[in-house]
Amino acid sequence: MSPLACIRQGRRDGTTVLLLHGIGGGKSIWGDGASGTVQALAGAGFDAVALDLPGYGESPTPAALTLATMVDAVEAFVHSLGARQTVLVGHSMGGMLAQELVWRAPALVQGLVLACTSASFGKAGAAWQASFLTSRLAPLDAGLGMAGLADALVPGLVSPSAAPAARAVAKASRRSKPAIACNAAR
Repeated sequence: MSPLACIRQGRRDGTTVLLLHGIGGGKSIWGDGASGTVQALAGAGFDAVALDLPGYGESPTPAALTLATMVDAVEAFVHSLGARQTVLVGHSMGGMLAQELVWRAPALVQGLVLACTSASFGKAGAAWQASFLTSRLAPLDAGLGMAGLADALVPGLVSPSAAPAARAVAKASRRSKPAIACNAAR
């Protein structure tokens, strides 16, 4: 598989902070303009890197898109950086990937920040997981595509007090995902 797409700013000789998005995200949620998390970290002296995980944005989709293949790709990416120190910041699904990578290769990671995540998907039990996925993916099953999925899910995922620009980024990020990225969770 070819390399993962990323946004990278900041010093290359210090600590690398690798930002891993959730299932509805992409590198752009961390900032791809003049402001955002990438820019703030770079301004603080870090090597800030936000990925498009496999199957998202500009990154290739492997033949089998699973959490395991995503962790494989992130691990290879971390190796390719050649960083002296790497801190992973994982949001939601990205947090699950970060935890798996730390478990697999603890020497690769010197720090870990987890947000809105868990060690496994949702509650224990296949029935709960199936019900959750069915409700979340209903817009796809109804033929509404990724735009319909974004319109249905983003209002419940973003704070009511979120800036309109943040809502727009969240919707654009969800709309731009290939349906395979969502269906891989099934």
